[in-house]
Amino acid sequence: MAVESALRVEVVAPSHGDWAPALRLALTGNRASHRDGEEAVRSFVAFATSRGLAVPPILVHRRGGKLVTACVALESPGATAMVFVPPAAGSADADAATIALLRELQRRAWERSLVVLQALLEPKEKENARIVAEAGFEYLAELVYLRRPVSAGPVPVLRGESEVQPFRPDIERQFLTALEESYEDSLDCPGLTGLRTPEQVLAGHRAVGTHDPSLWLLALRGGAPAGVLLLARIPERGCVEVVYVGVGRRHRRYGVAGTLLAHGVALCRRLGESDLVLAVDSINDPARRLYAQWGFEETGRRRAWMAVNPSAARRGR
Repeated sequence: MAVESALRVEVVAPSHGDWAPALRLALTGNRASHRDGEEAVRSFVAFATSRGLAVPPILVHRRGGKLVTACVALESPGATAMVFVPPAAGSADADAATIALLRELQRRAWERSLVVLQALLEPKEKENARIVAEAGFEYLAELVYLRRPVSAGPVPVLRGESEVQPFRPDIERQFLTALEESYEDSLDCPGLTGLRTPEQVLAGHRAVGTHDPSLWLLALRGGAPAGVLLLARIPERGCVEVVYVGVGRRHRRYGVAGTLLAHGVALCRRLGESDLVLAVDSINDPARRLYAQWGFEETGRRRAWMAVNPSAARRGR
């Protein structure tokens, strides 16, 4: 366990006896052992292990030997990490310590060449929003979480110009082209556009859930890459996630997204999957209208905040 300067930021390694209590504090804000807190720790470790992700150290601040606050960042492929921020303690000293931990997480992340740190907060977490903002995070988007039973309603028979193919290594370049072109004038978290390379983005998408190349679909229109639909099984939640769906600007309004969804739903039915889930930016009205037509219903909301590596910020903006 290392001590990090006069800020009294300590790094608790996974092998240290305080690691689990520190993680419980970072995930739930509970300083004492509690059933929900212990389950949160088990779920976190199980998730990281199942995805092949390194179990991270925890940054903590103590007072009088006792844990005051803790933060952790779980790194994923694609040069990103998810940051977990404990509920605001209502104490100016504790909140200031949390801000210091978040700044230290960023410093360490940029040293490791990560590009983006993200934190997801409940809309009601006003104090936590203030804390992450003071720590240098920027508001990205309000994410609307949606769910649709795979068996709900008929799958429309769509007629159009689009041909849909499953992913193959020999057409990865076309996937990357379609992915990159889909970001142009996109309404889905536009603040992320240009920060990472297409290869980094694809690596991040590949790391979601249990990757199965047959669940990645490419739409071709007039022989050109027009859009992609990336699906992933999420075993711990018993569902399939729409990791990403995007259509290039010049291919929009031709039913490409609907064609991709039709193929995706039909594929999930053949595989016996139960539910499709996704998250969409609340300002992305065209996508939300499409999902409503397909019977997706809202299940919750989170507000996404991000901290960006300064070198990536200069490149992306």
